Amino acid sequence: MKRHVVAVIVSSALLAASIPFVTVPFVTVAQAAGLGADIREGTCEQPGGVVADLQPPVVAEGQTRGAKDAVGAATSFTPAPLILDELLATDHVVTLSSGNDVVACGGIGGTLEDDGSLGIVLRTSKGGGPSGVAYFQATGNVSLFVDPGKTNRTASDAHETPTTDIGSGGVETPTTDNGGDQAAATGAVQEKDGLTLEYSGPGPRSGSYAGFAVRIGNTKDSDATNPQTELVVKLGGEDWACQGYYDPVTGEPRTGVFDVVGQPLVVSAGEQVDVTILCRIPDAPLDTAQLQFR
Repeated sequence: MKRHVVAVIVSSALLAASIPFVTVPFVTVAQAAGLGADIREGTCEQPGGVVADLQPPVVAEGQTRGAKDAVGAATSFTPAPLILDELLATDHVVTLSSGNDVVACGGIGGTLEDDGSLGIVLRTSKGGGPSGVAYFQATGNVSLFVDPGKTNRTASDAHETPTTDIGSGGVETPTTDNGGDQAAATGAVQEKDGLTLEYSGPGPRSGSYAGFAVRIGNTKDSDATNPQTELVVKLGGEDWACQGYYDPVTGEPRTGVFDVVGQPLVVSAGEQVDVTILCRIPDAPLDTAQLQFR
């Protein structure tokens, strides 16, 4: 399998949409609160089994800017877990969960936009709980925009950075659980669903994102878009989602949802790339960090 410079493509649909907005960084409240997200069969009144996991929504950490009473949204991006038309053929819902409890839900349905996209509302199942919007691109990519709710943040949360006991020590050896997922230390090679991962070690930070130098291979017959979103970092007893990457051509970090959607990391079929991915983790020692497929 040959090495190849990663391709960066631009989504014309997103670039054409002139939607003004202001990004306001906040602490990682939603991730600390343990909000999970998935697509299920059924309705919000009777949700069924999970058919696809979504990246958990998290709120940016770091220096705050702008209005003092602003509340940062928790966001996430998941590359095409399922084809949108398949989800519309029968009843499906997007759910947000805290532990085993569904705390917000939205039925997948409605009138499609001219570009084939669909936006749905996620309503809280209890007063003061999370709520938000799920946005489906025609390709099936899913973006979540979530208000974590009063139970998961207060007015003071927006201007405090939490401390996390990460710990230190030597790199752990790879382990395999019953599900076959492997927690990779440096040098270990993992495989899952046609993708391979080799972790080389920590890379440079970008704001609230920690960098990890990896080699990602694609043994499938089709291109892999944003494979870094399929990875998590196991550190300090928690799983930290990966989303962004350093553009290997320009060296610029791409971390926001719109950055990743509009200029995704693409690994061509049958090729592999060396790239530094970015995962939202507090600024702490990373010598015990392990990367694995989620």
